[in-house]
Amino acid sequence: MADEDRQRQRRVLLVDDHARARQALRDLLEELDPQLHIELAADGTAAVRRCAEEPPDLVLLDYRIPGATAAETLARLHGTDAGLPVVVLTGDPTADVVDEVIAAGALACLGKAGNVEDLLDVIRSHARHRS
Repeated sequence: MADEDRQRQRRVLLVDDHARARQALRDLLEELDPQLHIELAADGTAAVRRCAEEPPDLVLLDYRIPGATAAETLARLHGTDAGLPVVVLTGDPTADVVDEVIAAGALACLGKAGNVEDLLDVIRSHARHRS
């Protein structure tokens, strides 16, 4: 892909410790929206490192990842880039979970079993655009 085309894409970092889930969501999102380029990380440490090296336009963060809570990972991500939009994905979007991650600085908290179009709308609306 040409550099110019890649510049127009929205770079999204997907953080999930389940390899099959990461790959399946990546494939689905890129198929539904060719303007998305989904990068992958298996844990919060890898996500923070990638964001420090080259910040994405948005992060999709699994609520349950090894090594740190979602709130701790959010704090570390925002330590690399305070304006980084982060959306938390969870299999159990209870009010307590939503309140916890929003209070920690997440842009939104969406259920993994939710409508993929809702997720795409959030990405399209809130991913930063690079110039």
